Amino acid sequence: MGMGTQCVQRTSDIGNLIRQRRRETGYTIQQLAELLGCSTRFLSEVERGKEGASIGRVLQIAASLGLEMRMGKKSVR
Repeated sequence: MGMGTQCVQRTSDIGNLIRQRRRETGYTIQQLAELLGCSTRFLSEVERGKEGASIGRVLQIAASLGLEMRMGKKSVR
C-alpha cells in the first residue's frame, strides 16, 4: 500500500509518516537509527512528533526511507 501525498500541518504528521514508512520498509527503530548514525531515542522522538528536531535531520531520515517533502501554496476552500 503506497502512502501517496499527505498534507502535513504538525510535527506529529511528519512523525507518523516516517513511522509508517519505516514499518513498511521492515526496519526496526534500532536498525534505522544505526543506519543513520543517530540514537534510537532521537528517532523515537521524531516519530512521536516532538518539536525541536533539526529540519535537516528530519529530511535526512525521510530521504533514507525514500520519502520526499514538497511545499506549495495552501489551497483556499
